[in-house]
Amino acid sequence: MKRNIAVILMIVIFAVGCSSKSSEELIQEYTKNAEAFYEAEDYTGAAGWMNHAIDEAETKYGKTSVEVARLYLMKSQMAEYAIDALRDIQCAETIYKSLNDGEGMVRSNYYYGDYYLRMGDAAQAIEYYDKVIELGEALGDEINEWKYEAYFHKGLCEADERKSIEMFKEAEKFFAFIPLEKQNTKAITLYRNIGVCYYKLDMDEEAIKYFTKAIEGYEKEEKKIGTLVECYELRSDCYTILGNLEYAMEDAWKAKELFEENTPDMDIWDRAGVYFNIAMLYSFIDEPEHDKVLEYGLIACRMYEEEKEGLEVDDLEGFKVIKETFEILYDDTPYARQQDFETWYQENIDK
Repeated sequence: MKRNIAVILMIVIFAVGCSSKSSEELIQEYTKNAEAFYEAEDYTGAAGWMNHAIDEAETKYGKTSVEVARLYLMKSQMAEYAIDALRDIQCAETIYKSLNDGEGMVRSNYYYGDYYLRMGDAAQAIEYYDKVIELGEALGDEINEWKYEAYFHKGLCEADERKSIEMFKEAEKFFAFIPLEKQNTKAITLYRNIGVCYYKLDMDEEAIKYFTKAIEGYEKEEKKIGTLVECYELRSDCYTILGNLEYAMEDAWKAKELFEENTPDMDIWDRAGVYFNIAMLYSFIDEPEHDKVLEYGLIACRMYEEEKEGLEVDDLEGFKVIKETFEILYDDTPYARQQDFETWYQENIDK
């Protein structure tokens, strides 16, 4: 009985608390709750809070209001299932069409593009991003932030790195129209992606330039440490290829330091690469430090061995590449004259 009374009191207190808040405050509270549930991967809870926000907005502003449409788009980003995300975007689009809202249609087309990109349909995504750009041409500067996003995401869709760079640089032309509070984050992502494209094209000097821009931005922001580690790793590779082993080693050690201090969420290839890059660099210097080569090579392989049972095919292929490369490094050490690689590896991998 006491428990039932407590529950009733909590409901009453919640209701009284809600009644004392304005609609705007309630909508903001509900969306924050939804975001918290989404971050916790409770998609049902997130959808429930977004429905509360939409209901409140419909009461306050009307069912066919811009405010309601925007909440539907926000909800689409939190959906667990693709069909739910698509339905939410369609609800927003219907409202914007009824209002003859050009900016709203730009938003809807962007979210459709985002939806198809997440679904892996790059061609369909590009069609919607092109609609964003086309509609934006007639609407003036207020749409330029969306044009930035459309060009940037077209760059993500392109399979050809040169075309991706072209799209990313088109996006950069509209960078000034991004709100100031978002600019550093956007710049980091943009420069990192341009750097990766140049890296894949073996244009190492250009890649270094853009990785450096991304790294400078990450260090100001102190977020997404995993991607910062990756930027240091890739810039280290570029310096190695260009023969600047001193800078390469500095970046490799910086990647290791950040990785060990923060334990970021990274895939196995990048995690192992933190250590394997160091192993390779110790083999490249004028007087190779063979013990360091073997120490860090083993750490990298050990990371794979510890997760071997749960690895997917691509990850196992990555492990094969690292182990075969490690064998080549081993053959250049004095230990190769005493033991073959596989015997030495099996004796040392579990130590």
